[in-house]
Amino acid sequence: MLFISNYYPPYHKGGYEELCADVAEGLTNRGHSISVITSSIGPHTQDSLRIPIHRILHLEVSGKPILVNFNILINKKKKILHNNSAIDRIINEFNPDAIMVWGMWNLPRAILSELEKFENYPVVYYIADYWPSLPDAYTLHWQSPSRIRHFKLIKKIIAWMVVGEGNRQLNRPNLLFNNVMCVSNSVKEKLTRDVGLPETTTVIYNGIDITNFSFNKATFFVDDLDKPLRMLYAGRITYEKGVVIALQALSELNHLGINVYLDIIGNGSKRYIKELHNLCKDEDISEKVKFHDGVSRDMMPSILSDYDILLVPSLVPDALPRIIQEGMAVGCVVVASDIGGIPEIIEDGVNGLLFSPGDHNDLESKILLMYKNPTYFEQYSSEGRKTVEERFTIKKMVDKIETYLHQIA
Repeated sequence: MLFISNYYPPYHKGGYEELCADVAEGLTNRGHSISVITSSIGPHTQDSLRIPIHRILHLEVSGKPILVNFNILINKKKKILHNNSAIDRIINEFNPDAIMVWGMWNLPRAILSELEKFENYPVVYYIADYWPSLPDAYTLHWQSPSRIRHFKLIKKIIAWMVVGEGNRQLNRPNLLFNNVMCVSNSVKEKLTRDVGLPETTTVIYNGIDITNFSFNKATFFVDDLDKPLRMLYAGRITYEKGVVIALQALSELNHLGINVYLDIIGNGSKRYIKELHNLCKDEDISEKVKFHDGVSRDMMPSILSDYDILLVPSLVPDALPRIIQEGMAVGCVVVASDIGGIPEIIEDGVNGLLFSPGDHNDLESKILLMYKNPTYFEQYSSEGRKTVEERFTIKKMVDKIETYLHQIA
């Protein structure tokens, strides 16, 4: 199997790329030969003796902000030719039985239309976000205003001149998508509407290595005045992740005199994080909230075990967040937005709680429900662990992917 991914650990943007590495390792452990082609971002040393990783692809948009505009204009066609040549070379050397396409965001999608032309190996997609329906990074770059004040007008003029031409040259290719696995029914349904995925598209849920997560049944006693309710948000700190909703709910709980704290672990733009700090000051909850830098994934099991509630307040449809599976695996009670693939993991009132996306009052009411009914902690905690064990392990995921590949390759 030849894997193609925009990023690959240890350099990655999120869970999609980590999942790629987990599956590659899982298939390698079963005796399959795996090779990976990814972007040139990250270390250029051989990461693994067992899995060759070729960090050779050029991204559509990369570089320092001042230089990006000019690099895109000058090197666009050159990057496409380089990528196609590099992939052809690796294919000829490796001679794969099939090609597995993972994240394609910020890679020219013309790569895929070229790959689909060949008949001697199937192209297989595992789709865990919405990249097939999104504009390419090139188009979005020109549509977004410059972050540097002196370049705003220049970029606007250049964009007016080239975006139309760029869209004609880099339109989303009409891909066949003959062999597609989606991470959730939510992703499958949206992409079927947006890009016409075939009826043969199958859903294979992602999963975690549950052996890394020790279960500790959640308990909470409201009469223990020295023990606050401990909540955690872990992930990217961006607007669409809904951290502001969590802070607004915490503010309401604080006004009610509830002894509750929130830790926020993750990275984001300094400007946005400063806005969140200012919100905490305005709402007089700065002492109730602590911000922490992002941590490596292998630290999460021990971190999660220190909390009663894991918050996932997404404002946009998440495909199938593995942080939910990780929280459930250690015994946290997950309170999350009823959006995207999240309801495919959480059954409201059975193994966790769902609230209306963007509604901090509804989130507050769900947290308050838990606070006033401590017996729910044990129930949701036990059912959450059971859910992960039965449906969301990396072993089950690799089992199903392996079976799928045997059927088509």
